[in-house]
Amino acid sequence: MALAQLSTFVRSVLLLTVVIVLAGWVIVYGDKGLMGYVNLQKERDRLVVVKQELDEKNRELYERVKRLRDDRNYIEKTARHELGLVREGELVYRFKTPLSDPETPE
Repeated sequence: MALAQLSTFVRSVLLLTVVIVLAGWVIVYGDKGLMGYVNLQKERDRLVVVKQELDEKNRELYERVKRLRDDRNYIEKTARHELGLVREGELVYRFKTPLSDPETPE
């Protein structure tokens, strides 16, 4: 009789151990488990950095648009640099590019 009770006890402990191990595995490695949570945290951190970069770029673009609307000197500088425009009466000198690099001896 004692052997039958011991056997039942061992089976109960073994079953409980299996259930605990399976529950632990699901908690750690399941879709919504601990590893999924860690991966979501990493993705959130990455997206926060991307958002900060985009916010900074957006702020810079906003400032540039504001200057293009209001600052005549900035408009002229931008037109000269990006579009190659010149004022009436200005002379434009164009130089051919050298055939060789001027810093290398021939």
